[in-house]
This record gives sequence, C-alpha cells and structure tokens, in this order.
Amino acid sequence: MRGSGGHGAFVRLNCLTQMVNRMLAPLEGENAEEQREGEGARRARTPGGGGAENDHGSQKDQPADAGGDGRRHVVRDRRRRRADRLRRRDDGGDRRDDGRRQVDGRALVRADGRRRQNHGGRQHEGGDESHPTSKHGAQGSESTPGGQGLFQSGSLLASGVYGIMSPRMKVHFTTLGCPKNQVDSELMQGMLTQAGHELTDAAGSAECLIVNTCAFIDRAREESVNTILELARVKETGRARALIVTGCLTQRYGGEILTEIPEVNAILGTSELHRIVELVNQAEGRQDWVTNAPPGYLYDARTPRLLSGRVPYAYVKIAEGCDMGCTFCAIPQFRGAHRSRPLQDVVAEVEGLARQGIQEAILVSQDTLAYGREIPGNGDIGDLLLALSDTRMPWIRPMYLHPAHVNDRLVDKWRRARVVPYLDMPVQHGDDEVLRAMRRAVTARRMKDVVAQFRAAIPGLAIRTTVLVGFPGETDAAFDNLLGFVEDVGFDRLGVFTYSVEEGTPAAGLPGQITPEVMAERAQQVQELQDRLAWPRQKALFGTRQTVLVDGPSADSAFPFEGRTAGQAPEIDGVVYLRDPHLSPGRFADVRIVEVDGYELVGE
Repeated sequence: MRGSGGHGAFVRLNCLTQMVNRMLAPLEGENAEEQREGEGARRARTPGGGGAENDHGSQKDQPADAGGDGRRHVVRDRRRRRADRLRRRDDGGDRRDDGRRQVDGRALVRADGRRRQNHGGRQHEGGDESHPTSKHGAQGSESTPGGQGLFQSGSLLASGVYGIMSPRMKVHFTTLGCPKNQVDSELMQGMLTQAGHELTDAAGSAECLIVNTCAFIDRAREESVNTILELARVKETGRARALIVTGCLTQRYGGEILTEIPEVNAILGTSELHRIVELVNQAEGRQDWVTNAPPGYLYDARTPRLLSGRVPYAYVKIAEGCDMGCTFCAIPQFRGAHRSRPLQDVVAEVEGLARQGIQEAILVSQDTLAYGREIPGNGDIGDLLLALSDTRMPWIRPMYLHPAHVNDRLVDKWRRARVVPYLDMPVQHGDDEVLRAMRRAVTARRMKDVVAQFRAAIPGLAIRTTVLVGFPGETDAAFDNLLGFVEDVGFDRLGVFTYSVEEGTPAAGLPGQITPEVMAERAQQVQELQDRLAWPRQKALFGTRQTVLVDGPSADSAFPFEGRTAGQAPEIDGVVYLRDPHLSPGRFADVRIVEVDGYELVGE
C-alpha cells in the first residue's frame, strides 16, 4: 500500500504478516494456504447436476456457530455466480448487481419503524399479486419496502438523540460477515445519519472510512485484515481523514490492530456500537473503546436504523451472545453471554418494519431457541413467535435453531405460530462421540426425533442444516456415521464446512487433528450425497404453483426479476428466476415452476 507519504504499510509488512499469522496460527504446515483458500473450493454442487465451482472458489454454504451462524462472510456476487448456470442467451450483456451494498433509496427508520423524515419518494402498496391469503401471511403489508428504493433518499436531518456533528463528515461503510453484523452496521448507519453525517458508497470520496469486521473463522479473519489494509490504502490516497474498525475482529484482536496498523484511527468493539457517533466526531484522534469493554450492548426498537439492502426483507436481531460452549466456537469470546431483547420490544420493531413495507422479518441471533430464558416473565421463543403472529408482517423466518433446546411445548407453539414452513437447524455432526467432543448437548438419535417431530407438526416443512467435517478425532467410522445420518434424515438444504482451529477454544488443543486434504475430501463427499438426496424433492417442484416473494431485479439479465418461496432463505437457498416483466418488487406472486436447475427454479 503506497501512499503520498511514502511506502506506508509496505514498511510494516513483516509486522502485519506476524499479526495475521497469529490470528491464523492454528493453520500451520505446507497445506495451510490450501486450507484457507481451497477449503471451499470444492464444487458447490447442485442436486442432480454436475455442479460448478463458483467464481471465487468458495463454497455455497458456510459454517454455523452454536446457534447456526456461518453464512457467507461477505455476501457479494453470489447471485451472479448462480445465474451463470441458468443463462438463457449468449448476448454477453452485463448482469446488474442486486444492490445489497448500495445505499441509494434507503429509508432511515427507527427500529420501531417510525421514519425520522419523509423522503418524498413514491410509496407503492404491497400485497398479494394474484393469489389468496395463506396461513403464512402472504397477503403482504400495505406498503412496499423502504429497502426497495421506493423511499428515495433525501437530506436526512438529525433529530437530536445522537447529536449533530459540526462539521458533518461523509462516511463510507464496509460490512463483512453474517446477517447479525449487517444489523449492527444498519444501526450504526442510522445513528450517524440521524446525527447529521452523510453516507457514501464511494470510499475514495469519504472523509471517514468504517469497516465492520468478522472473526468467526480463519477465512473471515483473513478477509477482515485484508479489507482493513485496502481501506488504509484508500485513506492514504483519498480524502479520508479517519479509518475506524469495528466488530468481532476488534473485540478479539483490537490491541494488535491499533499497534500494527497506524492508519487505523479508532477501534470499536461489539459492546460499544451506541458510541459510534461520538467516535466519528472525534475520529481524527486515536481511540480505543474496546479494551476492558465486555460485550453487553443490545439495541432496542427506538434505535435509528438505516436499512442497507433494496430488498423486501430485514434481519431482526432478537438476542446476542451464546452460553452453549461448543468446543469449536470462539463466538462467546467476542459476543459474550446470551442476552435477549424484551418480547414487546421485538414485536415493536417487527411492526415498524411492516409499516415500512418490509414483507419478511428474519429473526437472528447466535442461539435463537434460547431466546427469553434469562428474562423472568418474558416468555420463550415460542411465545415470541405467537406474539409476532399477530403483527402485520407477512413472513416471519427464525434462523439458527440449536436442536438441544427443542421440546414438545416448543413444537406445539411453533405449530400454532404464523411462521414460514422452514427450519434452519444446524446439526454439526451425526456421530455421538464427535457430538460429545463438540459439547453439542444432543445425540444423533435425538436430532432425528426432533426433525421428525417438526415435520409431523408442520406440513410442507423445508429443513436446512449445516455440518462440520474434520473435527479433531473424527475417525473414518465417525464420518461414516455422519453420512448415514444425512441419508436417514433427508435434509432439503445442507451446507458443509471444514473444521477451523480457533484460538482459545477447547477443541484447539484436542488430539487427532485432521489434515486439510482429508477434510476437503470428506466435505465433498457430504455435499455430493446431499445433492443426490435433494434432487428428487427439487425435481418434484416442476409444474407446481408456488407463492414467491419478489425480491427485486434479477442478477441474470435473461430474467426481469427474481424471488424466493417460503422454503428459500435469502442468499443461502437459491432463488426463483421470474419471467413476468410486470411483477412488482416487494410483492407476492403466484407462479408456476417451469424449470428446475439444482436448487434454482424458474417461474412464470
């Protein structure tokens, strides 16, 4: 990174390399680079087809934490890669981005949905495109999503809660990691916009650069460090006066970042998000607000939030942290103990999002089924789902469900709640010895029973899971048990990832570490088995009529729009490409499936 002041970060290359190596220290040996870069390079196959490696050599599905998080750490270009398999013409036309990282057309709202300002944009009515109301609320709410760009951005004035900065700064955000990180970024952007700062997509024109990092596994840490260095170069050559690093990486390695990357003006841990405005106001100084700041922050429905995607869904973080103590997971180190938001506060946020035209609320946390247990009189996740059933939100989708928390009472509440027929339940493994070493607090037999119980209670249920291969001590027999488990259960979607040694976790010191080559081979076997098992269920969708939420313009220029069925979560489960040019983004449509290509569908 060369800047106007000299060779800059190149002088510190050795120090930075040592820092990165410490963060990635467990991946030693001549195959370490292959493990980091090629672990996901095995083909993300589609059921019934040959499959294809994606453009970046990373797999379609990514790891899950104790509650199941571990989706792609930076959501970018995935739809473009999928669209290649369905291209209908050879015109060489450019495919447009889906707009997830754009900020034009965003609506500044409080988390309870009250807009701070009328942006003057045209507001459409949402609702059913051409089909009757279903049990899952597909009739739609009364307005289209602010995230769809129908609320045009205007001059957003501060309202005093977070203070007006003088002079205001032009701020650029880069968000890495999972949907929970996306929520954190949207909250920080809302606070900054309310305080009078201006957001920009162009890093080179920004006066303040902010990167919200991820530290979940080795690849995420490496990507976070590389992004920080890229933005440091932008700072050296552009207008930026300040570079702020936030998120999980700073919570875990903040001191090293400040020491080794002098271009970083400030770091902010996961417990101090509400101080982002104060930090930006003082950004040209050098600040460290992560040291001795244990995780504890939870936003509420009154917190300003700037929805970052021009899409009709929004993530709602209902809790933070995890108490499960899985031996492979470092998340409690930087996200802290489990703590839930009050039930009525979550309901208020979801109602507010519905008023803004959002059609799908996706409930996320590290351990969603543990929701509410530590708040006396609050109610559990089942009570929350029943309460949300009375809101105007058409689709409600809980994610990251730990199977150890399931009981008969929860399944009964789930059956009565108005949620989409979709279950995201990471099992991690199918061998009892491995599950015990992981401290998953559940057996393979119990997980089979849980899946069968949910399937019996909810007709048409789609079930997604993730599994981890290569955990220390995973013998050939244990791996065979995993394959048998996957075959017995018959998941609709499955993501597989290889074990990553995490500093400070009990599993890091276990004997029987598996080589990267063996892990990659096992991961490919699992994915190939899953694709073969899933294909008959996918093929059966041909000719059926499906209710689809139209997410927006398609990444493939051969189709005007794309959307999802209730059995498809955003970014991880495939899409329905839509041929009708008269559909409206943010509304529901009844379509006939005329083509099935792996996990991708075509509807008209």
